[in-house]
Amino acid sequence: MRRHIVNRTKNPLERFHRELNKSLRPHPTMKQFLTTLGILAREYVVQRNAVIAGVAVPPSRSGFVLPKAPRLPNVTDIEDSASSHDSDSRVVDEEADSERYSTDM
Repeated sequence: MRRHIVNRTKNPLERFHRELNKSLRPHPTMKQFLTTLGILAREYVVQRNAVIAGVAVPPSRSGFVLPKAPRLPNVTDIEDSASSHDSDSRVVDEEADSERYSTDM
């Protein structure tokens, strides 16, 4: 069974927009748009009244567990390698080797 991934949001306007797009086909007439808008508004009012009256229960959300923070080494425990000391003494000036270019056009 293949499940579609749905972007979930806490923003009610984004959720409403997603439901409106799902309810409408492309390029609806003005009458279809207003009828669909009225149906969605009535469904929202019924759902809200049910939650306020205690008939409907808001969905329960499962808790989440954050991963443990990694243990980083102390700065004093880090040892420099021999190759890092060798490369520090040789600094190459790349601009000195390149030819100067003319700005004359």
